[in-house]
Amino acid sequence: MNGALARLIAEELETPAAPVVVTCAAHFAAHFGPSTAAVLFYGAGLRAPEPETVLDFYVVTDDLRMLPAVSRLAARILPPNVYAFVVPLEGRMQLCKVAVLTMRDFTRGMRAFASPLWARFAQPVSLPYRRDKASTAQVIDALTIAIDTTANATLPLMPASFSSDDLWRRAFAETYAAELRPESQARANALVTARYDAITAAVLDMPRRRQHPLRARLGWVVRRWWGKLLNALRLMKAAFTYADGLDYAVAKIARHSGVCVAVTDADRRRPLLGGIRIFLEARRRGGVR
Repeated sequence: MNGALARLIAEELETPAAPVVVTCAAHFAAHFGPSTAAVLFYGAGLRAPEPETVLDFYVVTDDLRMLPAVSRLAARILPPNVYAFVVPLEGRMQLCKVAVLTMRDFTRGMRAFASPLWARFAQPVSLPYRRDKASTAQVIDALTIAIDTTANATLPLMPASFSSDDLWRRAFAETYAAELRPESQARANALVTARYDAITAAVLDMPRRRQHPLRARLGWVVRRWWGKLLNALRLMKAAFTYADGLDYAVAKIARHSGVCVAVTDADRRRPLLGGIRIFLEARRRGGVR
């Protein structure tokens, strides 16, 4: 384990979260019960919070016994399960998107072939709820692995001389290309900040076996196909677990790409078929890459 990198992550996680985030995290910890090990906050709400932003959380649990049998099976086959929550705050209601998975799946995902989990958690994260020191240590270990996995997959693609910004722009360009996303390449570039200077120094200070560039490139070719397939399957699953998921999806596509797709009553009555129709139309019009 990279001690310098783990220390950097631990310091980041000590940054206090906004009160609304702490309130939401406490709500989810209470909802999912004592098996909740940690609640992580990430995404656009962390980078640039706005009142209308849907807040993104991951709830990491010891097990999934609190879920109904069918939902539990779905989470085991293809984690995580994604739900919509509306959290009551003073004077308003906050919409949140909550992904739920076990600590085992959370940690395993940081070393998986497909990039969505480790690419997401190589980015800044807040930890507004942690059950105990052991849970905190597990989260720090997982986030350290996420950054190391992202770097390992990207370093063979880099020239002999490169900057920290170069490394992480390339990393996020590759990981964005391995998902179904409405955001443009400029969005991936915007993720790179001065935060990665210290992280890159810690990553490069760690001895590693260099992978052949051709093998790394072939890996990303396969990862793009495999990652998009998994992404599509998870979106289909979310059509049944995420309330108003179709409306949320088209709003996100419109916000990031400018492509507006209408959701019909028929789509809402048959969310799986509706989701497929909306995806194909958004794809055809350039709203999803």
